[in-house]
Amino acid sequence: PHFHLSLQSGCDKTLKAMNRLYDTKLYTDMMNRLRELFDRPVFTTDIIVGFPGETEEDFQDTVHFIETVRFLHLHIFPYSQREDTEAAAMPCQIAPEIKKDRASRLAEIQSVIKNELLNNFIKSGQKANVLFETYKDGILKGHSDSFIEFMCDSNENLRGMTGTVVPVSTDGEVITGYLMSSSLS
Repeated sequence: PHFHLSLQSGCDKTLKAMNRLYDTKLYTDMMNRLRELFDRPVFTTDIIVGFPGETEEDFQDTVHFIETVRFLHLHIFPYSQREDTEAAAMPCQIAPEIKKDRASRLAEIQSVIKNELLNNFIKSGQKANVLFETYKDGILKGHSDSFIEFMCDSNENLRGMTGTVVPVSTDGEVITGYLMSSSLS
């Protein structure tokens, strides 16, 4: 139940300037519908900061939206001007240092949110079905079906296999757990 739904901005004014065919209400309604259809879905998204004309207030609308929705992961991109695009010709281009600052601030906020989500997952006592993608120095790493990254000790290379992992701790990015069982994928 992992859904990557590209948002681009949590500010309706900015979404309109980007010519998006949705606003934050439609986006939220779609997420709520997915929550009705799936058990504990997890969401990730893309955000562009510093789109031409984005004010500090507009950026704060995005921050508020991110804090409310609570994505597992954000792909944060500072807007980059592309020649011969409508946005490149827009007035009020944002200075690179402001874009960099906004991306950094949003990344810090998202880091706190992700840490809270991972700790809540651990506290839930829920086990995870993990597809192991790498094996190095006795450590398996992979992603659960809800796109949470896991790692655990193993005496054997189970790369390409799935396993049930009991979560134990997190560093805010990856959950460390122990392997209960595994099977061929």
